[in-house]
Formats: sequence, structure tokens, C-alpha cells
Amino acid sequence: MSIKRLSTAEFRRTAFTINIISNKGMEYKAASETHVAIMNIRTNQTH
Repeated sequence: MSIKRLSTAEFRRTAFTINIISNKGMEYKAASETHVAIMNIRTNQTH
């Protein structure tokens, strides 16, 4: 099995895409954690 050597442009584009995906993942994680925290505050206020 031969490994295809990526050109610099292809490598940069791939890295850029991975970076966007991971940033979106982090944004989603932060948003869901914030949502959970808000829900916990609301629950604590009602009891």
C-alpha cells in the first residue's frame, strides 16, 4: 500500500477543513454546556 504524498496546497486545505470541524465541535460543546448550566439554574430557582 503506497501512501499518496499530499501537495502543500492539499495539505493546507485538509488541515483548514479539520480546523473548521474541530472549532464547530468546540462551539457546540460550549453551547450545550451553557444550556445545561442555564437549565440547572432554572431548576434550582424553582425548588
